[in-house]
Parts: sequence; structure tokens; C-alpha cells
Amino acid sequence: MQKPYEIAYFARKHGITQAQARQITKDFGPSRVRCDTAAQELNLAVARSSPRMSDGRHLSSLPKE
Repeated sequence: MQKPYEIAYFARKHGITQAQARQITKDFGPSRVRCDTAAQELNLAVARSSPRMSDGRHLSSLPKE
């Protein structure tokens, strides 16, 4: 049996907040596969709802100044 994810590592791995990581591991843990899938689905949902430029790129892909 796999050990549950460490919250900070899981958050960094998926580019999510520690609060989001905590909630996902609470809801879908201890299965790492289920947690990874939930984080990927969260990222897809965020990507679908984020503003896009006319060429299809996400505004978040622009370099930060």
C-alpha cells in the first residue's frame, strides 16, 4: 500500500494551492492514483474557464513583468 501524498509535494507536482491539495487528498486519498486524477481534472476545469487571447493562448501563459 502506498503512503499518502505529502501536501506541499502534491501541490507543487500539480501546480495547485496547498488548500486545494489538502481537500483533494482528504476527498480522494489515500489512493495516489485517485488524487492525481482529481488534481488533473481540477487543472483542466481551471484551464477551460480561464480567459483566452484571440490566438487561443491563455492569459496566464504570458510572461509576468
